[in-house]
Amino acid sequence: MITMQVPAGYVVDEIPKQATVKLDEEGSAVFEYFIASSGNTISIRSRIRILRTVFQPDEYYRLRDFSISL
Repeated sequence: MITMQVPAGYVVDEIPKQATVKLDEEGSAVFEYFIASSGNTISIRSRIRILRTVFQPDEYYRLRDFSISL
């Protein structure tokens, strides 16, 4: 988690949309990106959760594509 203060005289016009990317329908791996702005403070949180410890060789392409999409 990161919290940043916007310097005096600057205004936040727009923040990126929050996102959640799943490796598969079961959620074997998930990347979450949350951002919020309140007054002169911006909070960012990102998290990668990998719930499985073993992936089969025919699943490697999905892992590669998942890491590229981040």
